[in-house]
Amino acid sequence: MLAGLGTAIFAYGGHPVYPDVQGSTLVQSEFGSVLGVTFLLMTSLFLLVTFSSWRAYGCAVHAYVLDDLEDSWWRQLAVLGMIVHLVAALPVVL
Repeated sequence: MLAGLGTAIFAYGGHPVYPDVQGSTLVQSEFGSVLGVTFLLMTSLFLLVTFSSWRAYGCAVHAYVLDDLEDSWWRQLAVLGMIVHLVAALPVVL
């Protein structure tokens, strides 16, 4: 259960933003409810992506999903997109 909660918390990388959001909240006592709604929304999105992936590929998917795709320019574009995303997100996390 705790591993699943950790996955939900860190799945979309929102954890570095939470302290800034709390600091900019006008009514500090409402941060708990804002955080609850945020987790509900993020869990819904995570489950949507997970269910869609499972429906498309089933249980035969490798841990690294790009290994299941044929070597084409789409796969190369996906890898490039992930690299750009990681490089752009690095300053936010640091």
